[in-house]
Amino acid sequence: AQGNHDIAEGRTVGYFPEPKELPGKPSGNYFALTIAGARIIVLDTNVDNEEQINWLDDELASAPAQQANFRIVCIHIAPFIEYWD
Repeated sequence: AQGNHDIAEGRTVGYFPEPKELPGKPSGNYFALTIAGARIIVLDTNVDNEEQINWLDDELASAPAQQANFRIVCIHIAPFIEYWD
C-alpha cells in the first residue's frame, strides 16, 4: 500500500503504478483485486475523505468481496497507533 513517503511532487514515485495501471477497480490510489479466492483491498491512508469511505462500503458489499474466501485489507499506517483519532 502506498505510504506517506511514496509521493513526490503530487504523483507516486516510480515503483508504484499510476492509478490507471492498477488491477481491479482503481480509484485514486486505493483499489481491490481477487487472487486465488482472496479479495485484497488496498486503501490509501494518506487521504481521509468520504469518497474512499464510500468506495470501501461499496467494495465490501460487492459480489467479488462477498464471494471471496478471505477479505484482506492492506494499509500503510497501522490502525492502532497513538496518533490516530
